[in-house]
Amino acid sequence: DLAYLKNSNKLLAIITIISLFSLAGIPPFMGFYGKLLIFNFLVFTGNYIICFILLLLSIASCIYYIRLIRFIYFDDKFEEPIAFQKKKTIYVYILIIFLFFFNITFLFFQELLLLYIISLLN
Repeated sequence: DLAYLKNSNKLLAIITIISLFSLAGIPPFMGFYGKLLIFNFLVFTGNYIICFILLLLSIASCIYYIRLIRFIYFDDKFEEPIAFQKKKTIYVYILIIFLFFFNITFLFFQELLLLYIISLLN
């Protein structure tokens, strides 16, 4: 079903891809920095086994999310596209726009946000 997304709703396909890159932990999206902070903390505290296990699980999840992106953009389906619900509530649009801009904001202002979060924790 994801293969029809690029033909039926291009904006939703782009937002989905950006979200999947973030979940996969691809830099410079916010998911990468969350994983990086956890790995740095585990190495700093000497929990190398847990860090290694999480690294393997992170690689497995990255493969899965990249596979979903492959389904969206590189599998060509020319049949009937997905029929999305015609009437969407305003809450769906607000959520999609909020998450998209949160990712983009974190992309450009990541250092300021991370320094602010670290200052709150200290």
